[in-house]
Amino acid sequence: MNVPVITKQPKINPFQRLAEASSHEERKTILDNALTDEDQRDESLILSIKDISNEPQTEATKKHLEELISKYIKRTYVSTGLQSSSSVHTLDQEAVHDVRKQLLTEFAPVSASEALVIDQAINSYFRSLRLSQIHLHLTQDPKGEIRMWDNQQIINFVKEAGKYARNLLSIMKIL
Repeated sequence: MNVPVITKQPKINPFQRLAEASSHEERKTILDNALTDEDQRDESLILSIKDISNEPQTEATKKHLEELISKYIKRTYVSTGLQSSSSVHTLDQEAVHDVRKQLLTEFAPVSASEALVIDQAINSYFRSLRLSQIHLHLTQDPKGEIRMWDNQQIINFVKEAGKYARNLLSIMKIL
């Protein structure tokens, strides 16, 4: 019986391809492909998902499929940007995704550490915006006048939010 021989193709490092890219459009194409191209994913996991999705739908197969998809999401959580967008306010998640795509295209990181710095900068930026918003609402009333708090816990919270926002800004300067 002839059994087809399956050879595992070597994975192409998208960061290396980005470093070798000569134009903005080429880098954009590489980044788009890195986010969607199945060749960049774990082949055995994808094949398992494909195989099980073709089986009859029983409770056991549904559960197994959910486990495989969950495993796939966990493996690609950082590289796809899900980690970055899930670490900010829900109202900011779409914006984080868009900004991340733009910054990856603009800076074309060559290594994983460079891409992680971009994620950290995005997180710090959006967190800083939310902290500024909290600080503003705690210190000003709807008319823009300064609130006079007589509750020490709120006063302490305002102080801490201000300190945390300043720390984030200093981190952003480093990045």
